[in-house]
Amino acid sequence: MNKIKIFVTIFVLLLSAFLYLDNKTYYYGFGKGLISYKLPNYLKPYYSGSDLGNTGFALTENDETAIDVLNNIFPIYLENNKKIKIKKFLGYGFSEDVIVVKIVDSTNKEIYIRILNNNKSDYIFDELKSIPKNLRYINLDKDLNYFKKIKLIKNFVLISLILSFIFLLKEILYKKE
Repeated sequence: MNKIKIFVTIFVLLLSAFLYLDNKTYYYGFGKGLISYKLPNYLKPYYSGSDLGNTGFALTENDETAIDVLNNIFPIYLENNKKIKIKKFLGYGFSEDVIVVKIVDSTNKEIYIRILNNNKSDYIFDELKSIPKNLRYINLDKDLNYFKKIKLIKNFVLISLILSFIFLLKEILYKKE
């Protein structure tokens, strides 16, 4: 019975660590976000790694098409018809119904862009002076190695979680014999 308590404790700790890391990686575009506060229904974060040409962070449509709404490949047009080419994502703030992205454009100017959705695939981009204080802010201005390290730790915890579940199951079944 003592071994089972130890395996249950390890399993619960690993499950907690996995859910925490999944929550954290979701906002960086790597995770599923099983217990995360979701972005507005029409968007989700996504990170295009080496398998997709290292294009980096993007916001995609939250459906089966997963079309990029905002990325550093294609320029966007603000409501005043100003054309902006994103050089780097610095972060974003969001609530249930709004998202504001902090970027550096091709002229190295920091810009705050609010993304509005009129209907399924019609987006409006307008410039703000800052990210409103009532939004939850996610900082993306980190080295790529930071994101890779977090993802690697999450995957290691997941493998450990699966293995601990197998050992726990084995102990429970072994005790019944």
